[in-house]
Amino acid sequence: MLAWDTRSPGEQKRVAFFLLFAAVLLPVILWSWISSAASDVLQDTRNIKARYERALPLAAEIGKSMELESESIAHLSPLAGIQKVIRDAGLEDRLASLRPSSNSTAQDGVQLYLERLDLIELLYFFETLSNISDLNIVSCRLDRRMDSPEHMDVRLVLSR
Repeated sequence: MLAWDTRSPGEQKRVAFFLLFAAVLLPVILWSWISSAASDVLQDTRNIKARYERALPLAAEIGKSMELESESIAHLSPLAGIQKVIRDAGLEDRLASLRPSSNSTAQDGVQLYLERLDLIELLYFFETLSNISDLNIVSCRLDRRMDSPEHMDVRLVLSR
């Protein structure tokens, strides 16, 4: 590389002009890039906020309806409450037996027998039971079916 003093005045002007041009252009390019990135982040934030504001009333409505549904089951008898849970889980056709019972602590309860449930249906039933009912499982018996190994029969005793 040649030393600065050994270059011709024309070359020195071109190099000085190039350095000046780079010194001015580089900050402008950096500012433009950072400004663009910041505006993209700001726009994304606005979009997220708008979606949140649209979803908030819907979430509040869902929460209220779940609260009302839960409250309505809490005021029902255990027998009527479990009938609603079975209906909500779509298992009416699997219900073989449903009768009131009382356990040793003299609490109201329910005995039920569901037939031909697969694992998904059983989990959905338990989830529905847990979400909208204040009934507790006192005893649970799962029996594998001989005619269909992927299905089971469920005997439950529930009480408040």
